[in-house]
Amino acid sequence: MLNSEKEKTKGKTGFVAIIGRPNTGKSTLLNNILGRKISIISSVPQTTRYQIRGILNINNSQIVFIDTPGMHSFKDKLAAHLNTVAKKSLEGCDLAVYVVDSSRRVGREEQKLARIAANSGIKIVMVLNKIDLGGRFLGDYIKLWQAFIGGEDKLLYYLPLSAKTGKNVDKLKEILLENLPSGEMFYPPE
Repeated sequence: MLNSEKEKTKGKTGFVAIIGRPNTGKSTLLNNILGRKISIISSVPQTTRYQIRGILNINNSQIVFIDTPGMHSFKDKLAAHLNTVAKKSLEGCDLAVYVVDSSRRVGREEQKLARIAANSGIKIVMVLNKIDLGGRFLGDYIKLWQAFIGGEDKLLYYLPLSAKTGKNVDKLKEILLENLPSGEMFYPPE
């Protein structure tokens, strides 16, 4: 294949970490994006204990999602381990989807996570999830983020979304593809 032909078939590709507090809808979002259940969904915190990878192929493009354990401020050994797994998931990623539950008040855990996300060195898409429940605290999450970033904006978008109903999930896919680097797929499409 000639170089010019190879360039025409090259799409967008990259790794995207999905981060957030427990029970913000990270696993529900991943399942909705992929159109099938690959990640456990539960109202019980700490259900996701390991990185779960899901691959989305769109035309010549590929997004490798990394679903992470929820980050929180509990002091036990399991919580500390899960926070470490979630933080390490950001390493080597091209983008992060920072999922917040817009129906729940901003708390100390959220402040800690916002600081980690802002200092990660990668671009962030903040998903203001659970708008199907009213999105009562959308503005509070936006203010929190703005307080942490100062003058340097690592945030690409604020995107109100419902992982449960699928509202704006296609828009999220478009945003991610638009902001990933060009390249060849990491994994075979099948």
